[in-house]
Amino acid sequence: MKCRVVFSVVSLFGLCLILASCGGGSSPATAAIIYVAHSQTHNLSVISVPADKTMASLEIGNSSFGSLTATPSYPTGVAVTPDGSRAYVTDASTSVWVVDTGSNSVIAKIAAGSDPEAIAITPDGKSAYVTSITCGLLLCSGPDNPPQLASVEVIDTASNSLTATITIGNLPVGQTPGVLLAGVAISPDGTRAYVSNAEGNQIWAIDTASNQVVATIPTAVLGFVGVSISPDGSRLYAASVGNPSVVDVIDTKTGDVVTSIALPGFDVPTRIAVTPDGGHAYVTGDAGHLWLIDTTTIATVTTIPISDGQPLLDIAFTPDGTRAYITCGNNNAIYVLDATTSRILGQITSDYPGGLAISRPT
Repeated sequence: MKCRVVFSVVSLFGLCLILASCGGGSSPATAAIIYVAHSQTHNLSVISVPADKTMASLEIGNSSFGSLTATPSYPTGVAVTPDGSRAYVTDASTSVWVVDTGSNSVIAKIAAGSDPEAIAITPDGKSAYVTSITCGLLLCSGPDNPPQLASVEVIDTASNSLTATITIGNLPVGQTPGVLLAGVAISPDGTRAYVSNAEGNQIWAIDTASNQVVATIPTAVLGFVGVSISPDGSRLYAASVGNPSVVDVIDTKTGDVVTSIALPGFDVPTRIAVTPDGGHAYVTGDAGHLWLIDTTTIATVTTIPISDGQPLLDIAFTPDGTRAYITCGNNNAIYVLDATTSRILGQITSDYPGGLAISRPT
């Protein structure tokens, strides 16, 4: 009996040493933070990577339903400042909300026209560019019915106030074509913001110094739902729902479409994102597929089934590029993709997740 006791103590001591050297079985150190917008429950969730655990959830607005006393909030787009200290959340209603990521609390609300959705922040963290609708019956006064205007709102992140409104064009009305902005991307040097037209065949380049449109890039197909730019800033990738669905590759110096990459199958794109190393672009589909594009060969490598016919809403990469997180609202899931093998590692249960952004922990 005495020998057994000594053996047990020694074994326990050895086990403690092993656990201590391996981190004691605790959760792995947080390598990145995911911020996920939830339009149906008006909140923002905060998830740690690689543990893939929800750390916090905070309300964005006070209702998912409009009333005489409440303005609805449908958190849709998310962008995080380069230093990770602030998250900006569009609510697809009337506002952009500012979250202090240190305390995970809302610290400001910025009026931003109507239906603010896509958002991107400049590399220096000083400005946010938001697609929105300005004017219209509820926003402009006058004896006639003023047209609704597709615009880009510019936010100064130091004061959390609007500094400019860049009008792109009139919204479509009936059979009259127009502009419906659906994506925004900012060049790595911060000098250009690009916005795409989900209804037409144009992409606009905005000079961020003057906040003026300096180029209109024509394309052969219609309906650009998302744009993403290469890390070196030389190429802009634009995903189109046109017939057929393609990704246009645009030379940012000349504004010319270099080539169009076919997206095989019958699915249509919803979003596009270029990997941190620039070697690939991933395109999410409305019927649950994910296209993988090799940006060197300029070709689609493979199509990956993800969500069995349910729309994929957004995609973002961890800073090291090893993982991608893909939201699917209808499946209440965030899929975790190994970007080195293009295999799904698992999924995070999440209440109708939509837009998301990933940053390093502060």
